[in-house]
Amino acid sequence: AAIVTMTFSGYTAIQVSSQRPSAKIYMFTANRRVLSQMSLVWGVYAMPYTKMVSTDHTIADIKYILYKAGRVREGDFVIHLASMPIADAGKTNMLKLSRV
Repeated sequence: AAIVTMTFSGYTAIQVSSQRPSAKIYMFTANRRVLSQMSLVWGVYAMPYTKMVSTDHTIADIKYILYKAGRVREGDFVIHLASMPIADAGKTNMLKLSRV
């Protein structure tokens, strides 16, 4: 299982991390400053991502990236957290559960 946050500020990843979940937390962002800051946050693996086009495309692309990197396996559940619309910065208002 994995928890994926798509964020610009890193706030969502920090909030999820504070609960110390057993699932790995993967944060995707286009913000270079936040990428380096997240190395200090418990359990968060920060990865650069700049192709946020549509929600469905982004979720599918991120699942593929994680699968190819060996971070998730076929059959794993992935929890996606983001703001809608995905290309806009805002508060997290979307949770989607999917399977690899």
